[in-house]
Amino acid sequence: MLRLICILLSILPSSASAAILFGEVTGGTAFSAGGVFVELVDLDTVVVGANRYDDANLRAFNERQNVVTDSVIQTNVGRNVEAGEVVASHYVVFDPDDHENVEGTIYFDAPIIGVVTNGGELTDTDCLANSLVTYDHVERRGLNANDVVTLFAVEPNRLDVMILARSPGDFIRVLTETSQLAIDLGISELVAPAPSAGVLMVLGAVGWAAASRAYMVRA
Repeated sequence: MLRLICILLSILPSSASAAILFGEVTGGTAFSAGGVFVELVDLDTVVVGANRYDDANLRAFNERQNVVTDSVIQTNVGRNVEAGEVVASHYVVFDPDDHENVEGTIYFDAPIIGVVTNGGELTDTDCLANSLVTYDHVERRGLNANDVVTLFAVEPNRLDVMILARSPGDFIRVLTETSQLAIDLGISELVAPAPSAGVLMVLGAVGWAAASRAYMVRA
């Protein structure tokens, strides 16, 4: 069990929806079983790990938002986070009852820097965990060799996953650039200026795409 003990700057409880825009389950046995994307927002009741869900849903929640890093953060997909860079963190959970595979897409409000998929790097980045969430059995994290995490140069806010999991589930950490939504909602650990008009246009386009699809459930 993990409760946040690592500190970068300060800890601000984060229970509101910030940087996850929307997501959907698009394929795999999880899709056939009726799995959907669920954004977890009531985080003070959330426990992840050790078969807490045992279903076909793909879940995600926001961790610490807009933290200034004091050292390099190693990722496994994408690029590393440099010292002094601002990062917003998000946790993705797939916890099926038995052998299940899921294909899914998640959009964030800021470009993705990198994704942490290995157990060692997940432990190293637990200083970005959400202090309201209980992380259970963290020693059994990390994707398998055949799992796939895809980032897109033309859609830098988009994450695609293809994950095969069984007990106790698979977990990854997604690190993005500064989340303006977190700033707007007052849960950012760093107050930053509003994005440029170009960035607002990108966010608006993604928001329009979200509105035009049936995509998620909030819990």
